[in-house]
Amino acid sequence: ADGGCDFEWSPPPPPAPPTLVPPEAIERQMARDTAALLTAAAHGPLNAWSFVAPSDFGLGLWARAPLRRGQALGLYSGPRLPCSLQRRGTCALQIPGTHVVVDGASENCPFSVPRCCASYANHSRSPNARLELWPVLRPAPCEVRQHMVLVASEPISAGGEIRIDYEGGSSRAGSGSTAYWGAETGMGEPREDGAWRAVRRHPPPPPATCEAVVDGLARLQSAARASQGGEDVDAASAVLACSVADETAAPLPWGGERGGDARLRLLVPSLAKKLAGLRARVASCQWGIVASHLPGRTGAECRERWAELHAEAEAEMEEMEAEEMEEAEAVEVEAFEVSDEEGAQVESGAEAMEVDAAVVVAEGEEEQEEDGVLEAAVEVEARYAWL
Repeated sequence: ADGGCDFEWSPPPPPAPPTLVPPEAIERQMARDTAALLTAAAHGPLNAWSFVAPSDFGLGLWARAPLRRGQALGLYSGPRLPCSLQRRGTCALQIPGTHVVVDGASENCPFSVPRCCASYANHSRSPNARLELWPVLRPAPCEVRQHMVLVASEPISAGGEIRIDYEGGSSRAGSGSTAYWGAETGMGEPREDGAWRAVRRHPPPPPATCEAVVDGLARLQSAARASQGGEDVDAASAVLACSVADETAAPLPWGGERGGDARLRLLVPSLAKKLAGLRARVASCQWGIVASHLPGRTGAECRERWAELHAEAEAEMEEMEAEEMEEAEAVEVEAFEVSDEEGAQVESGAEAMEVDAAVVVAEGEEEQEEDGVLEAAVEVEARYAWL
């Protein structure tokens, strides 16, 4: 018709008929998936997007499902320490812009913490993934203010290895230059030839439901600019943090030889010497560093527990002081009673000595009288002896 368009609708092509898969093929695939899942669990942790399997450099990190460019794969987590306390470690990475390292393999810590998936990623000068620093836009009191997140920098097929550049963005505090490999750390850079990109491992089946987070850092920055720190920022931060976190560990019990209380008693005094404000400020974010050594515990929980331990220690000290004062008073009373008994004994002894002395004097006087009478008799006898 005049004035009409030339568009003509045509029905879509019919879908391809479903392919019948033999039961034997399904069983074989299920067996391979089960074996891959058990093997991955035996080698190390696994999350929704990655798993641990052997590589040409020991264990490595592999894609569990096809990964998109910019997709977050998980947090690079572990115990956090001041840079000055790092002595060794192939998995200790400095958080950019801070004087804190994440000790991914607990190589510099007095207590071990379960490793995260991202800490198994091997090094490459031509990596297919990177670490991004995601800020916590509105951190809770006593919690950390940034996270290191492993992100795919290019599409990665399922079963492909995931590698990062360990020197990219990692600088020693005060040095101003990258120094992950070399004489400063005593670790030589491993040699590679690029063949790792062609190697594939059979991945365990991915979880049934899991939403991929793509361009998470840009989403955080956009939410911050749009709402200027409102509810949208809190929602975005919470969703992204939950989406990239590994499986949450059960809270570490407070009791026991290597429990939370033992760790706090050792860590807080030592970290307080290096971290300004750990004890001075109640809501210091440094408590998030302490909490990184206690799996499943938050910085606020560690701060509250430390306050309880401190109060208990003060109560025990006061009780000990009270007991010591009671013991001292008992000793004084006993000493006073002893001194009274000794004084009474001394007085009775002195009285006895006085009586003895009086007896001796009396006896001496009697002897003198007897001697006088005898002398008088002798004198009389001598005077009248001539008669």
